[in-house]
Amino acid sequence: MQNLKRLGVLAVLLLTSVQTAWAEDDWTALTNRGKQQESEQKYANAEQSYTQALSIAAAYKSNNVRTAQSLVNLATILRQTGKLDQAENMFARAIELEEQIIPPDLTRLSQALTNYATLLIQRGKNALAADLCTRNLIICQMAFGADSQKVGSICLTLADLYFHQGKYQESLACSNRAQSIITKVEGADGPSMAAAYTCMAMVEDKYEQNKQAESHYKQAIAIYQKKNGPDCAEIASTLNNLSVIYTKESRF
Repeated sequence: MQNLKRLGVLAVLLLTSVQTAWAEDDWTALTNRGKQQESEQKYANAEQSYTQALSIAAAYKSNNVRTAQSLVNLATILRQTGKLDQAENMFARAIELEEQIIPPDLTRLSQALTNYATLLIQRGKNALAADLCTRNLIICQMAFGADSQKVGSICLTLADLYFHQGKYQESLACSNRAQSIITKVEGADGPSMAAAYTCMAMVEDKYEQNKQAESHYKQAIAIYQKKNGPDCAEIASTLNNLSVIYTKESRF
């Protein structure tokens, strides 16, 4: 009798294992299909594939990794097709799941925070985006180092977010830190340096520090020209900012 019970338990475990393996194969197939459809810009089909993959992953609640990945995949498609409320909800759910995984995958969590913050910036929710970037900054410092390129990139994003919230000192501090990191990673005239100079100049302009702002705008223009050519949109925008300074000083 005891042996029969043991055989019954083993049979259930074996069946569960087989069902899980089948589900994982289906999840992988649907995810791969969705990525292919996404690359072909067949967004409606990709949304359907990712939705089915999410249903399979969510049925096995112990596998938060696949559920979180499916949420991110689906949220990305929803953002592409303008379904921003749904996309925002799914990015938030993905982060919640990533934070429950022990030990956490800091690289994946950082990317989830980046995706969510990017959407929030698109929607003009700068304060919430800044909070996410601050969290991401801490994670990236742990995962990649205090002077890593990812940290520099987040500092640039924060500098811009703080500026548009009127937090000029915080913006300048982030710009200065980004400049220091970019100098180490890319060199003094690295392509990302132009954005740092621009952020610094915008704050200096607000503080009527016209000479410093003019110098930084001109440095940004030189880098943009080297990177993108003389007719790029970034140069036109920066020249417009310079013209504001010249107008204030009656330099026509």
